[in-house]
Amino acid sequence: MVRSDTVWPRILALTEFDHSPGGCWRWTGSHNNRGYGMVGVPTGRPERRHTMKTVHRLVQVLLHGELGKLNALHQRWCPHRDCWRPSHIYLGTLSQNVADAMALGRHVSPPVFMRDTHPTAKLTTAQVEALIADLTRGMRQTVVALKYGISQPQVSKLWIEHGPGRREKSHRAAYHPDLAS
Repeated sequence: MVRSDTVWPRILALTEFDHSPGGCWRWTGSHNNRGYGMVGVPTGRPERRHTMKTVHRLVQVLLHGELGKLNALHQRWCPHRDCWRPSHIYLGTLSQNVADAMALGRHVSPPVFMRDTHPTAKLTTAQVEALIADLTRGMRQTVVALKYGISQPQVSKLWIEHGPGRREKSHRAAYHPDLAS
């Protein structure tokens, strides 16, 4: 359990209060990479003296006690991620939280990378086609691996996935018919 007598003074000292009705209480301390306020909380253990917590969640714990697993997510109607005013935050389910995030334009799907556009791709689609052609002509996998600057196991994987004898369906489809598409 977090000791409120050690945390509240830090929270209050690092907050910019908007005293207008419904105004935000904005965190001025450190922030995480998504813009939420972060504060170091003493753990009471000598091996790890502090742990970082988001301010808005920590305030909910300080005011209402430990959050249950089912209601551990916070809804925010406030557009400011660094605001921790209790009246701007309430408990909600994951689906409610996602719906609110989408309404505020904060729910961002991760980018989908396909073949050539993947940031770690070592080969283009044209190079994979040429690699398969080399293997089809009888070139050894170790030679092909050296030619294209990849490992022999990767060449083998590409041959299985893209070669002339490749399986049309996943091997899982034999055991899970609903996975066959």
